[in-house]
Amino acid sequence: MRDNTPKSTRTQGGDPIADYIRADTRLPAYLPYPRFLLKMEISQTAKLLYSLLLDRSTLSQKNKWLDDEGRIYIIYPIAEIAEILDKGSTTIKGALNELDTAGLLERERGGFSAPNRLYVKVPPVPQVQFSDQLMAGSPPLIEPENRPTDGQKTDLMMVGKPSPNQTTINNLTESQTKGVSGGAVRALWPIWKYFSVTDRIRRVAGRVP
Repeated sequence: MRDNTPKSTRTQGGDPIADYIRADTRLPAYLPYPRFLLKMEISQTAKLLYSLLLDRSTLSQKNKWLDDEGRIYIIYPIAEIAEILDKGSTTIKGALNELDTAGLLERERGGFSAPNRLYVKVPPVPQVQFSDQLMAGSPPLIEPENRPTDGQKTDLMMVGKPSPNQTTINNLTESQTKGVSGGAVRALWPIWKYFSVTDRIRRVAGRVP
């Protein structure tokens, strides 16, 4: 089968420049690009520069580059940034000013013969909280000491009105036991408490020997 891949996507040796991502494909090194940059009215160069500075900040975190106030800082010469981004020094200075004006960067002069410190800033991450309306009206959970101990399982262990089936069972149990003499009930009590409500009904009604 003839390969119709355009020549522009191949190296000089004929190998493809890029290939499909598969389950075991290792991703190349990449810069972090926060989503909030998509909505910011700054130049694309400033956005790309911020990603580069943010990536360098993660390296400073690993190396514990902290000032006296515990803030992470980076040292990144303009000439080196311009070479990496393939931009002129003037363009990089303008992008730095954009980030400074937007509140995403703070620069601090290092003094005589000392490099400047760059403090990259990030906006606060919003905290996800449950709405009070979602929690309102939920019945309280039964405390462990108040849970039923007759061996029956309950799904949610919620406090509330009993279901119609449970009400019928309780009434039937009470009405059926009225026909049993007090002595018989007392005689059965040592083992009676180990039966479920359904078994009690069946035994009182005579369905189970």
